[in-house]
Amino acid sequence: MAHSPGACRAWWISRFPMTPSARSCGITPPAHSTLPHECVGDNAMTKKVVLIPGEDAAPEAFEPTVELMNRLQLDIDWVRPPVGEAGIAAMGNPFPPEAKEAIDASDATFFGSTNGTSGRAMRYLRWGLQTYANVRPARWFPGCNSPLKNPEGIDLVIVRENMEDTYVGVEGDLEELEPINFVSRLHRKPVSEMGKGKYAMKVITEACTQQVTRFACELALKRAALNGTRPLVTSGTKHNISPVADGYFREVALETAKEYPDVTF
Repeated sequence: MAHSPGACRAWWISRFPMTPSARSCGITPPAHSTLPHECVGDNAMTKKVVLIPGEDAAPEAFEPTVELMNRLQLDIDWVRPPVGEAGIAAMGNPFPPEAKEAIDASDATFFGSTNGTSGRAMRYLRWGLQTYANVRPARWFPGCNSPLKNPEGIDLVIVRENMEDTYVGVEGDLEELEPINFVSRLHRKPVSEMGKGKYAMKVITEACTQQVTRFACELALKRAALNGTRPLVTSGTKHNISPVADGYFREVALETAKEYPDVTF
């Protein structure tokens, strides 16, 4: 369930309820065509989708994706609120109220990536809307190139906890830790004596671990029912090098998964 984000990615933030229908999908494929069932909502009516390209290289991947979806003639009403540099130029605000209102009134938001200029919009999409599960489907389709010799069986979903870990945003200079006297068990000396540098705090809580584990298990059950397979969830952590924090995630996840006896965890 743990996965590191890429340097440049596109987020599809769905406004459907936070159930196994994913509310946060790090994907770029068309939402109503090739996307796995767990990231597709009711497509019986026009969907309103907010477009936020982001900055730097993000629009280079973002705009062709929108063009691709347009060529599929999907029933989508695109909305482009002023965000980032566009928001500053138009309203003197990188995330004006009109942009937030557009997101709240939409079915989904398609977000590129940010160098910080669109950061307020990204923070609202994640923490404001509490998109605690980052859902990333991976499926091979006939005709697509693959580095694997036999890619036919690739059909999985990576679910990453999206709210905490180092995302709690507690950082600073190493010298600030001197009064606390944190000692590195690997370097065998206080971290404040490791020289000039920075630190970032990693936080794992019971509540966030429980909710993302339940999400993953419920998603596995839904996929198994759709595909006629057995529900399987694999937890990925760095508990070998982080036995306390990641070890706690693993411990809580294992205990929470017992609520789903039909899921192999």
